[in-house]
Amino acid sequence: MTSAREKILDAYEESLTTVGVAATTLDAVARIAGVSKGGLIYHFPSKEALADALIERFTGMARTSADQLQGDAATTVRHFIEMSSSVGDELDTAWLAVMNLSRNGNQSATRAVLELERSWHDAILESTGSPLVAHMTKLLGDGLYHSTSFVSESRESLPEAAKLLPSDGEREAIIRTLLDLLDE
Repeated sequence: MTSAREKILDAYEESLTTVGVAATTLDAVARIAGVSKGGLIYHFPSKEALADALIERFTGMARTSADQLQGDAATTVRHFIEMSSSVGDELDTAWLAVMNLSRNGNQSATRAVLELERSWHDAILESTGSPLVAHMTKLLGDGLYHSTSFVSESRESLPEAAKLLPSDGEREAIIRTLLDLLDE
C-alpha cells in the first residue's frame, strides 16, 4: 500500500507536470493526493520541503537508472537507447516534474538533472571506453527521447508523427554503427 507521503509526492509530481510550478499549490496537491492540507503539512511543511523530497526521490531513481547501464559496450548502448525511447514511466514522469522545477529556478533540481545526465554519460563511457561513442550515444538518446515524447503526445491527433521514430531495425542499425566506432 502506498504511504500518505508517497501519495503526496505523486500528487505534487502530477501537478507539476500538468499545470506547472506556478499553479501547483499546497491546496491543489492535497486535493489530488486525497489528504487534508494539515496531513500534507505534517509531511511537508512548505512547498520547498515538498520540492526537496521530490528531488531526493528523483535522485534515487536516477541512481538506479545509471546503475542499470552496466555491462559490455553493446549491452550498455542498447539499454540506454531503449530506455531513451520510452516515455510515461516513473522516471520519465519524475524527470518532467524536476525539469519544471529546474526551469523555474530551483538550483537543487538543476543539479539533480545535471548529475543524472553526467552519470548516464559516465556509465556509457565506462562500458565503451570511448568518449566519442559515449557522447554520440547520449545525444542519440536525447533525440529519441524528444521525438518519442512528441509522438506520444500527438499520436491521437497526428498519427503520421509516428513516422518520425526509427523502426526497431533502424534503431539496431544505429546501435551497430555506434559500436563500429569502437573498432576504429
